[in-house]
Order: sequence, then structure tokens, then C-alpha cells
Amino acid sequence: MPTTKDRESPTRTRRSEQHNGQGPVAHSGHTYIVPILHVSIPESAVNIGFWSVLAGSVAFGAVDVPLAALIGAGVLIARHRSD
Repeated sequence: MPTTKDRESPTRTRRSEQHNGQGPVAHSGHTYIVPILHVSIPESAVNIGFWSVLAGSVAFGAVDVPLAALIGAGVLIARHRSD
């Protein structure tokens, strides 16, 4: 009886090996691969999107300024600590 892995196409197997099922992964430090869509997004676009959404949530009152500052500081620390 064939297994699920035997029925997968070779391109699908290669795509799953690229990100190992871990969610958005920095690929060579310059792009992120979206796991479900298998699309590469530049790191700068991810950064701009994150900070824009955080600032927009403060502007619309969904998040208070102190909480947004803590979230931003945590993200900066986490990104620089991984180096």
C-alpha cells in the first residue's frame, strides 16, 4: 500500500524540506518563506509590515502605548539576541 509520502510530487517534497515545517523561516538572512503559500518575502517587507501594524494598532486604540513599547522592545531584543 503506497504511503502519503510516496504519492507526493517531488516539488512538494523539496518545498517542505526548505522550511522543515517550522513556520516563517529566515532563508539566507534576507527573505522569509511563508510555509503554506511557499512564497519568499523580503525581510525588509516583513519588518515594515510588523512595525506598521504595531503603530496602526496604537493609533486606532487597540493597544496602549506602554504595551506597544514592551512588544517592540521584546521583538528588538529577540532579533538581536539570536545573532
